[in-house]
Amino acid sequence: MRKGRELLSLPVISLDTGTRVGQIRDLLIDTSTRRVFGVVLEHEGWLREAQVIPFELLVSVGQDAVTVRDREAIVTLDAASHLHEHAKDSLLKTRGKKVFTADGTELGTVEDMVVGIPEGRVAGLELSGGIINDVMKGRAILPESDIIIFGEDAMVVSKSGAGFWQQAQM
Repeated sequence: MRKGRELLSLPVISLDTGTRVGQIRDLLIDTSTRRVFGVVLEHEGWLREAQVIPFELLVSVGQDAVTVRDREAIVTLDAASHLHEHAKDSLLKTRGKKVFTADGTELGTVEDMVVGIPEGRVAGLELSGGIINDVMKGRAILPESDIIIFGEDAMVVSKSGAGFWQQAQM
C-alpha cells in the first residue's frame, strides 16, 4: 500500500530503452470501481494534450520509479475514449474535499488516498482534522469500506467511518 502523493513526481522509465519517458503528475480515479485507472504525466510545453498511462500497463510501481514496457504505453487522454469517460476524478481533485457522514457530521478533509499496489485499488482516505489536530493527534486513514460516495464536492462516509475517525483521534 502506498499513499497517492508518494507516487506523484516519480519518474516513469521505459524498460526497452532505459529512458525516462515522463514523470507522474496525477492519478486518475474511477470512483465507481474505486480503482486508479491511469497515471497522468507532466506536460512538456504548454499546448500538449494530457498524456496518460493506463494503470494496467505499468510493469511495476517501485519505491523510486515506475516502469513501463515501452513508450507505446503512453496515450493521450482524448485518444483513449475508454479512459476519457472515467476521467472525472483524480487524486489532486480529491485532495481538500470535505468529508461528511451520512447524517451530516463533518469529519475533516481528504489529504491523501491510500492505493493498493499492484492492483490500483483505493484502499482508504487519509483525513485531516486541521493543522493543530494533525500535529497533536496525527491523521487517520479511513478504510475504503466506509466510503459511501466519492462526490463532486464532498465525500460521504458511513456512521461507522465516523466512529473509526473518532477513535483514531483519541
